[in-house]
Amino acid sequence: MPTHLPLTALRAFDAAARLGSFRAAAEMLALTPSAVSHQIRALERRIGVALFVRGPRRVALTEAGERLACATAGAFDGLAEALLAFGVRERKRLRIHSAPSFAATWLAPRLAAFIAANPDLDVVLSASPEPADLARGEAACDIVYLPRHPPPQDLAAVALGEERIAPLCAPALARRLRTPADLASAVLIHSSYNTIRWSDWLARNGLDPAIGRDGPRFDRSFLAIAAAVDGVGVALDSTRFAERELAEGRLVHPFRWRTDDPRIVNHALVFRPNPAEPVLRFRGWLVRELAADPAARPDPATRRNRGRSTART
Repeated sequence: MPTHLPLTALRAFDAAARLGSFRAAAEMLALTPSAVSHQIRALERRIGVALFVRGPRRVALTEAGERLACATAGAFDGLAEALLAFGVRERKRLRIHSAPSFAATWLAPRLAAFIAANPDLDVVLSASPEPADLARGEAACDIVYLPRHPPPQDLAAVALGEERIAPLCAPALARRLRTPADLASAVLIHSSYNTIRWSDWLARNGLDPAIGRDGPRFDRSFLAIAAAVDGVGVALDSTRFAERELAEGRLVHPFRWRTDDPRIVNHALVFRPNPAEPVLRFRGWLVRELAADPAARPDPATRRNRGRSTART
């Protein structure tokens, strides 16, 4: 057997052996799956034996692969321990995917704190309406919009608390809205993906649902919130997504929170069972941040009517 084997190929083999997937190994090593596959095939040609049995979604070690995996695991673990003694930590990549509005309005502004607390992680955040394919290694974890994308049964999920859906508008417009009935003469902004529509909110508060038929429509909550800040009209959206605008006074609840605003569980963190340690760190941080989020706490008026006014997905 050759004694001079390429370290990059051995590292790719070790990662694939640990994770049982070329794609997951590529994610961990910041390579493409084809690069990992190429390196492992080159290693197999070099030593003259097959190391993996390839499947459509997973790979399994051959007997020769298991013997080599024991050796590489010990070698790389020993190297990591030796470097740790000199204060050198191996950097790991954490790829996070998220629904767009959650990423833009809530997660991204807080992510600097997570990165600062985890200097050994290279964090990659991406966002799109469709969930990431975790089995194919597109991300290590995903924050999904539950009404449209309930998690598959083979994935673990952590619900990310209730969100209050309330009317929000610029202060200048709020001064012209003394009671909810005044919404009949206002421009109502619609968020197309929201499960709570204006007709729902109006009926809940004893008003004619037909008032909510017209008005501009946006396919993302952060766009509807931006339009409300600019004075286009009244948005009906998550106060979690508008927390900065509310804190800075650029948006207000025109009826001073006296209305019956539903609270719903809209988002969940989804990940594969037995997640890698960086995912566990991110999950713990996310849960702590949500617990400290003022938008997640019921106000006194809502708490009194909680059993009557809570809607769930």
